[in-house]
Amino acid sequence: MFYTAANVTRAEIDSKEYRTHCRELNPRYELITYDDDMSRRFVVRHYPEWVSLYDSLDVPVMRADMWRYLVLHHYGGVYLDGDVDCKKPIDEWGEIFGVSVGAGRSSTYTGNWSKIGAMVGIEYRRPLREPQYAATFPPKL
Repeated sequence: MFYTAANVTRAEIDSKEYRTHCRELNPRYELITYDDDMSRRFVVRHYPEWVSLYDSLDVPVMRADMWRYLVLHHYGGVYLDGDVDCKKPIDEWGEIFGVSVGAGRSSTYTGNWSKIGAMVGIEYRRPLREPQYAATFPPKL
């Protein structure tokens, strides 16, 4: 499970309840939080051809959006906004599509990702505010 925040310590305080609940429902998953500096180092290391574009994005949330897709492309797995609460185990998210999300590289993956390449969940609260966001990409086996 990947999270991102401007500051890792602040993220752990702000989203402790959600993160704890998601971790309880998904004990096989590793929880990893990247801050802004760690996210840039990830792009430099794994996607050097995209660093200039990443650096040109002057709004921090745009860089975070780009990082989300790159980290999921690279590792597979699940990204969760800090305010997303898991209502059921992540491995069950794909049931409607007949796939198992699995737990990244260490997964005992049994799903059929030929049916689906990614899942993105967005919840808009009313009145309309910032959405909560979750995404998952196939595990890298």
